[in-house]
Amino acid sequence: KNFNYSGSGATFYANDVSTLANRRYLKCLYHDLKKIRAAKFIIISAEDQTADYRQSWRIPRRSETIFVHRDTLNLMASRYQNLNRRAREGLGANMQSMKTRFFAALIANIERPQGLVWDFERWHHDSAWRKAFLAELGLEHDILPPTVGLGSSFSSDRQVVPDAKIGQRFTMVEPHDAWVSFIHAAASEHPDAFTPAEHESIRCLVTR
Repeated sequence: KNFNYSGSGATFYANDVSTLANRRYLKCLYHDLKKIRAAKFIIISAEDQTADYRQSWRIPRRSETIFVHRDTLNLMASRYQNLNRRAREGLGANMQSMKTRFFAALIANIERPQGLVWDFERWHHDSAWRKAFLAELGLEHDILPPTVGLGSSFSSDRQVVPDAKIGQRFTMVEPHDAWVSFIHAAASEHPDAFTPAEHESIRCLVTR
């Protein structure tokens, strides 16, 4: 579901609009136009896009650009796990692909981040950082929700993942040997997408 609203109607959230065809996007906007106009806050997200993606949008001056950054290694681990799960279920997952476009956008955002940077890993395990980040947006509440989105790529449960596991997703991917081959090749072909620490972690990943 791409369009979502808070219970009060004060917040409208358009999730991953880059997956919507133009005609479908306009149809959804027209259908929910009254609710959108009544919303106090509008959040629009797009995956695998650079900041240039929003330049043609008619966005009011009172807006914030937020770059959601997740460690490349764990981001790819979650995507790889999800791709395999969906394949076993006979489902496609084009939006989860990790091809040339994915790496181009990833590297561009890492090298030239725009706006506030929301660090996914630090958000989970560093409460002081989380509060400081929210303060920049004029927000106070930093309690993590009991359920999240459609759940983890590694579990069907819609639960918040324990902090200890957030940074170790890359060690949990199955099938293990295929993942190891894939991530070694990715690190070799796109070295700028990974930090030195991530390269070291990848070197330590071996087939069984």
